[in-house]
Amino acid sequence: QNQNNPTTVTVRERARRGFLASSDCSCRIDLKMGVRGLTTYIASNAERYLDPHELHDTALVIDGDNLCIQLFVRSEARMSPFGGNYDHFARAVVEFFELLRKCKVRPLVLLDGGYEKNKLKTVRSRMLGRIQFVARVKAGSNRLIIPLLMREVFVEALRVAKVPFMRCLFEADNEIAVLARKLDCPVLSYDSDFYIHNVKYIPYVTVNHKVYRKVIGDEENYEIELVDKRKSKRANRVLAKQGEGVVEESQISESYYYLDCSLYTIKNLIGTENRLTPEKLPLF
Repeated sequence: QNQNNPTTVTVRERARRGFLASSDCSCRIDLKMGVRGLTTYIASNAERYLDPHELHDTALVIDGDNLCIQLFVRSEARMSPFGGNYDHFARAVVEFFELLRKCKVRPLVLLDGGYEKNKLKTVRSRMLGRIQFVARVKAGSNRLIIPLLMREVFVEALRVAKVPFMRCLFEADNEIAVLARKLDCPVLSYDSDFYIHNVKYIPYVTVNHKVYRKVIGDEENYEIELVDKRKSKRANRVLAKQGEGVVEESQISESYYYLDCSLYTIKNLIGTENRLTPEKLPLF
């Protein structure tokens, strides 16, 4: 019987937790992107629009600028209201890509380039907002400031982790979508623009930063273990079983490591009633 299986945590709850956690920080000044209200709508209806997914043995196109901010928010660097804990952040970046490597995920990171002329006003407005926020921050604040060299540290951490990356001429969203379709692989980001691109999209906030090992004997017999690198000398903890008894070594037909997450595809948004077509999505 399934017991404590990570996939039994509902998709709705996973997305809700991730959305609430990501919205509880001052860096949302930098995250005002995409289609207004669409992320909230998807999170509120996650069981309808998101599917449970095991991320492993695949290429993965990553929105580098977005992942940079998300990992900074998640890292211990957020303990300082003034930012600048670059060593903690760099370690968090390297460790994240180690998780992907453990699951045989091949990351390809694309970074934004220069600003287009029609977006300069928005960029200036965001920068002014950040300056005004920093002027009001207090030493005991639990709010988060994005440090000036965060993106440079992120790029250096990519080099340390030997992760291939490329900087686009302008905003990377379109190039990310084109490359993901070409490679037939998912996109990792947290930008609602990817809900209307015709790609397989993994919202970052749904990714569980724990590696699971799935051992399969046959279609009705498997085990799921939590792989804890900090306790490598101990046996991995079995989280879920299905079938009778234990999967013996001689019965194993497949074994792999994966990250638990949620996957969005455009067909979930369009639905079966065809009231909305892919051609109409750019109207968002």
